[in-house]
Amino acid sequence: MNNYLSLKLYLPIGSYDLSKLNDDLSYLVASKGEEYEGIGKGMIKISNFPVLSDSLGPFGSPISDSTRAMISLETKKAMLVVYSFDESPLDCRQ
Repeated sequence: MNNYLSLKLYLPIGSYDLSKLNDDLSYLVASKGEEYEGIGKGMIKISNFPVLSDSLGPFGSPISDSTRAMISLETKKAMLVVYSFDESPLDCRQ
């Protein structure tokens, strides 16, 4: 579903397992030298990129999501984030 929506909307979308995240989620710019293991991509350098973060550190970005918060068969509650850098409203009825 995540990839389908991303292709349909032409926007990066991230899906995250909420049980793997801590409270106090934030959207910020990653610090210099920060990286995480991307899903199927090895270590991803995320310095100066916008990222989603919790108290354990960054876990998602428009570039690639981390393995730490990825969806699995055991996922019960998930969060889907649409990364949009345009001020136009998103019309999902297309």
